[in-house]
Amino acid sequence: MLRVEPYAGDRLEENLNPIGRMYYAASAMACTPNSLPQEVGLGLGAQAGEERLRKVAREAGFSNLRRAAQTPVNLILELTPLGGDVRQHKSSAHPSDRRGSTPAGPTAPRL
Repeated sequence: MLRVEPYAGDRLEENLNPIGRMYYAASAMACTPNSLPQEVGLGLGAQAGEERLRKVAREAGFSNLRRAAQTPVNLILELTPLGGDVRQHKSSAHPSDRRGSTPAGPTAPRL
């Protein structure tokens, strides 16, 4: 699975640059407040560095996380599920993040 994340360092000092400041501002206004009320509620916001992303990936059932590519603003990470078969890996997304049908019928797209 490929995952695109904001390019962030593991320590605050690594993020004190124009892009890091923009990500912190967006995180404070949107990412963190939306994360906290969820079941897991990690509140990682926009500044989860690669080390923290590795830990979250392991906890979600992925055995490996590799930096596939990077840009000045994004990390592109390749995650390998335990056992290595992507087709058999169940999504670790929170149920409220899943789109599609519910027992009551189709859901409206989120904006």
